[in-house]
Amino acid sequence: MSYVYDWMEYDHHNERMQLLATVHLFRRPDGSIGASGKPDPVVIVVDGVPLTDP
Repeated sequence: MSYVYDWMEYDHHNERMQLLATVHLFRRPDGSIGASGKPDPVVIVVDGVPLTDP
C-alpha cells in the first residue's frame, strides 16, 4: 500500500506550521517499508522554496 506524508514543523516565531517535505512510502503487508526502505521525497522545502521531483 502507498502512503503520502507531510512532514511539518511548528515555527514559533510566526506561530504557524511549516511544511518541511512531502514524502511517499510503500508499505508491505507486514508493515515494513518497501523498495529502498527509505522515504521517497516528493516535495522538499529549502529556504522557503518548495522543490519537487519531476
